[in-house]
Amino acid sequence: MNLKSPPRTAEENKIFYFLIIAIVLLFIVFEYLLFHNGFFAISLDESGHTLEAYDWFKGNGQLFSGWLPFQKIVYAFAFRIYYDLFLTPRIISAIFGLFTLLSLIDLSFQL
Repeated sequence: MNLKSPPRTAEENKIFYFLIIAIVLLFIVFEYLLFHNGFFAISLDESGHTLEAYDWFKGNGQLFSGWLPFQKIVYAFAFRIYYDLFLTPRIISAIFGLFTLLSLIDLSFQL
């Protein structure tokens, strides 16, 4: 019994990639509009990550805490590139959210 779906045509591939690009652009536009219209909501968790990364970036904090250190390292590295405690973590969260979206699209395509 063959459970594989038939191969997709070139036209179906074009539609698929067009929709991926459209979703990514909508994601970017939506994030920009929220920020531009003054939606500055920040959770306590994200605030804590940012402040701990800032302390570690300045040399005052510890690498290990209640959270795993990956986000702290990424934020501290990003502060070297663009030093803004408010905008930089949101850009990084948006990038990781976009990567999550793209990986879910790829996973659903494979399934």
